[in-house]
Amino acid sequence: MSNTGTRRLGTRIEQRAHPRVSLRHTVQLQHPGGPQLAELVDLSLGGSAVSVSDPPPEGIPVNVAIEFEGLGRLDIPAYVLRTGPVVGLRFARLSPNDLHALHTLIDSHQSAQRTLH
Repeated sequence: MSNTGTRRLGTRIEQRAHPRVSLRHTVQLQHPGGPQLAELVDLSLGGSAVSVSDPPPEGIPVNVAIEFEGLGRLDIPAYVLRTGPVVGLRFARLSPNDLHALHTLIDSHQSAQRTLH
């Protein structure tokens, strides 16, 4: 499976609009059930996957708080696209500052991953 393009999930084919980078980092989800810590698994401009012990239900709105040294704290509205041990989140909208910070973060991790290969 590549980080962009087409991926087969069972009989369904998923199209990725944005490249994803594998990235492990603690984030906080805020949703109607309260705040919850989660582990970021991957990240793109369109959303992320997070590992969480008590997954929130599909379809609910969440706020994803991500803090990175040098980029500050990002508070991104999203909703739960897919639930399970790894939760798929789709970002609802990105502010220009969040978009710039995510571009910077994703570009730096893509460069680091290319250097390792």
